[in-house]
Amino acid sequence: MRRTKTQIIIIENKEVKDIALLPAAEGIKQGKIVVFPTETVYGVGCRFDDESAREKIYALKKRDYSKPLAIYLLSTGEIEKYAVVSEAAEKVAGKLLPGPVTLVLPGRSGGKVGFRISSDEVLRRLISLCGIPLAGTSANVSGEQSPVDGKDAIRAMDGRVDFIIDAGKTELACESTVIDLCGDEPVVLREGAVSAEEVARVLGCNVRKAF
Repeated sequence: MRRTKTQIIIIENKEVKDIALLPAAEGIKQGKIVVFPTETVYGVGCRFDDESAREKIYALKKRDYSKPLAIYLLSTGEIEKYAVVSEAAEKVAGKLLPGPVTLVLPGRSGGKVGFRISSDEVLRRLISLCGIPLAGTSANVSGEQSPVDGKDAIRAMDGRVDFIIDAGKTELACESTVIDLCGDEPVVLREGAVSAEEVARVLGCNVRKAF
């Protein structure tokens, strides 16, 4: 893959300043690829409605096209624009979001859609400045460890993306918990920062583990 000239943006002490994030936000609007912090691991994303940019993410990650990218939003109220929101989804959203959860729901246009509503203030400000949801996933080549520090994200993605926002170490330093609510039975597809037991307590029912 041809190397890209990557612009690195340093955020000191999680101090969120619009002037620092504006180049990345403008880049996203233009179809650029950006690595950003979350509370779990570093992510890589683009504007959600840009098919060409999404394809670049699949290529740079060597990601299987059968694995959809998540949509990163600012609030739980936005989810219903893109997915069918059940009572179970409302419970998870009300108790666990914003936070380290990827919520998988039936998409309004069919298929399954994953949603991330991060509590990380750098990412939240970036999305706000873009004025559009992001599509993304973890900032690593598939099969390799997800970066939990800006330096690791730079090592993994420098020359592959247009911007890297280095905000130091992530708060939780582990993956989000992936909860699939598309069927009759809630399924935890990946256990991360939130335990399957906590998900079961929030939902008030048994939860199957797919691992």
